[in-house]
Amino acid sequence: MNKELFLTELEERLASLNESDREELLEDYQEHFRSGKAEGKSEEEIVLSLGTPKSIAEDIFTEREELLQDPITPPETYYVPRKPTTKERTPGLRVLLLIGLIFLDLVLLIPVGFAVWSFVISLWLLVGTLVLSPLFLVLSPLFGQTIEMYQGFGTIAMTGLGLMFLPAVLWLTKLIKKATIIVISWHAYTLKGGR
Repeated sequence: MNKELFLTELEERLASLNESDREELLEDYQEHFRSGKAEGKSEEEIVLSLGTPKSIAEDIFTEREELLQDPITPPETYYVPRKPTTKERTPGLRVLLLIGLIFLDLVLLIPVGFAVWSFVISLWLLVGTLVLSPLFLVLSPLFGQTIEMYQGFGTIAMTGLGLMFLPAVLWLTKLIKKATIIVISWHAYTLKGGR
């Protein structure tokens, strides 16, 4: 931690003090840095000798018998903005990644995706057939068949079964759709420069 980060964090932690006291304390710590520089110490060595801004603020508030923070409001976290660490990929690396992704797709993702989506489509066909079974029962006399009593009860049971499967198939379809979108967006993210 360098001088600037140290003083910024200390100022944040002393925010509940009045402005004149806070400025006086910050000036004292800036004086510590000036005298340390005069002795030939680096900013990191001076920070190590002073301690952490958190412990300094706690000591100051303990001496003044004030609370470090208001118990009603949660503590504010200190955030240091960081520069992005990902670098732009070169065209050659993108071509290699594209070849690798195509190979991965051909060997693994396309066959698995095809099998999973085929299973989902077959479930929808099953649910549709079960729910539409009364229509098939009504149309059976047109093909020269007679309607028996057990067929009516079986049709009611199949319709109920189809309606019970419907929410599960809807949920599974949404899950598979979300997974497919994640895989596709991962491809785009990988090619653009992600890991």
